[in-house]
Amino acid sequence: MPGKLRLGRFNMSWAGIIIALLFALAPIESFWLEHWVDALVQQGHAFTLGVLYAYWLEKSESIIAPIIAHNASDGITVLLWTICF
Repeated sequence: MPGKLRLGRFNMSWAGIIIALLFALAPIESFWLEHWVDALVQQGHAFTLGVLYAYWLEKSESIIAPIIAHNASDGITVLLWTICF
């Protein structure tokens, strides 16, 4: 997809932003299952991580970096849920 998003030193393709949006919309059912504020925070969190993963994919030119990051963030989330609840 042509075009780049540039914010200061941050530079990535618009395709990464669109994929991050789709990544954030994956858990859309949370709006029907949780309080809307909690669901909105979850969507924002997923979008932010999606942008980060897409950025790492573009910069590393390898799928390995986003896979490791995704697994690490899931592991940290499970660990925090286990400790806190």
